Amino acid sequence: MAVSNTESVSTTNAGLTILFSWNQDRYEFQFQSDAGILAATIDDQIETPVFADLLQQEELTFLSGLSDDRHWSMSVEPIDRGYALDIACRAKSAVNLIGTVFKGETEPFEVEGVNVQDAEAPTINRSNRIEVVAATTNDKPPLTVHYRFEITLKD
Repeated sequence: MAVSNTESVSTTNAGLTILFSWNQDRYEFQFQSDAGILAATIDDQIETPVFADLLQQEELTFLSGLSDDRHWSMSVEPIDRGYALDIACRAKSAVNLIGTVFKGETEPFEVEGVNVQDAEAPTINRSNRIEVVAATTNDKPPLTVHYRFEITLKD
């Protein structure tokens, strides 16, 4: 089901809720649990996804969007202990750092990069900040950058 840009959408799995909410010109998303909130955010150093369309099909959520000469897509699916996020960016110009940055209460959450095409998205966990950065590529544009990570609650 396509979702209107004025609607907020949430789904809960394994005690972890992901909330998508419309803010000005894009969807923002955050993870919530009884132990805290971890929100995806825009960053000055890492180019982060922009999503303007959201579609839900059963337990799957799909998002897509455009920014400059970038086309973004993301799928979100429930897994045993949380969610798997699969993100791709089709870029017509050179790419430096592309990834997802979360800010908030990092302690209750486990974020782990998953191997995609023989490259794992490194996960950097700092105080109140988690970065998942796509593996760098030497490919010349146009190119597709792809990364995947899982988010769960710590035991």
